[in-house]
Amino acid sequence: MDVTVRRVSGRPHQVKVKSFEDLKRKGSEGLKITIAMVWKMTIGNHDLNPKNYKNHLSTDKEVVFWTNLDKIMESLKVELNKSLKGNDEAHCIYNFFEMQLRGNLSDDKHDDEGWFKGLTKCDTKSEYMECKASSRIRKYYDKIADALKNINGYSDVEKVLRKFRTRLHKKKWHKALFGVTGRDADRKCDKEGKFICQGLYDKKNCPFHHTINPYRTREGRLQFQLWELDHR
Repeated sequence: MDVTVRRVSGRPHQVKVKSFEDLKRKGSEGLKITIAMVWKMTIGNHDLNPKNYKNHLSTDKEVVFWTNLDKIMESLKVELNKSLKGNDEAHCIYNFFEMQLRGNLSDDKHDDEGWFKGLTKCDTKSEYMECKASSRIRKYYDKIADALKNINGYSDVEKVLRKFRTRLHKKKWHKALFGVTGRDADRKCDKEGKFICQGLYDKKNCPFHHTINPYRTREGRLQFQLWELDHR
């Protein structure tokens, strides 16, 4: 059965499914989210489950995937409307939190053109972030290499630097550090692009619990340019 799946906001994706679990699994894969992130799936105003999904799919083939973040945003909207009685202030507060929390996690340039404003060489967010990771590691390397040029015995140090550079080159300058598609062990962020500050280099953690997600919004991307790995 051919089914169209999409998130609450985002481009639709086509999948072929044979069962409810198949729909959930393939839909999640197509939308680049994990099954654990799925709060519910809906057609129109109807929540889908293993018993009713076939009946609803017989009349409408577009399934909306709601994530746990969508659940939080829905709860926030209800609470704001209760406390602020649905006025303009409640709407503004909700929009602010939605931009900060949800943003747009679509990787493709065509799905979030605003994120790519001012960029010309990359077609996906992950491609751009991987380039930023490798360029940052290059910058760190060059800075250290330059600082060591005038020390005694530089010829021996230079040999070590060359070997180190060769290793970095083989590792593609650790471009996977800022990516969202690589192994967990290679990434500094989670699969949605969220970075958690680890504190100063001589501390065990960050007492302020700083986080940033450059994948969500253009503002986050720009702020991330100033984000150091030890967050000093």
